[in-house]
Amino acid sequence: MGLKQRLQVKHGEVVSGVDSNADLDPIPRNSARRTWGWVSLTGFWISEAFSISMYQVTSTSVSKGLNAGLAIAAVVIGHMLVYIPVVLDGLVSKQSQRAI
Repeated sequence: MGLKQRLQVKHGEVVSGVDSNADLDPIPRNSARRTWGWVSLTGFWISEAFSISMYQVTSTSVSKGLNAGLAIAAVVIGHMLVYIPVVLDGLVSKQSQRAI
């Protein structure tokens, strides 16, 4: 048996029950429930920026000598450097219909 056959997942194994519900089940590719666009992705990344770890990054930057404005700017620039390639990758996946 080849690697491809061993890694292949059987279709239709998601059943309703204790460990599964409609919110956790995979969404089909052509479903109307797939509504993530650039606004949704931007909001998701912005919400991540308001976490304790981002406050720690900014406060550490201030304690190492940056002023508050530069520390916040550094965090925003860092997020943008990561955000842009991730969103572009997601858009390519969406357009090629390879997203799950």
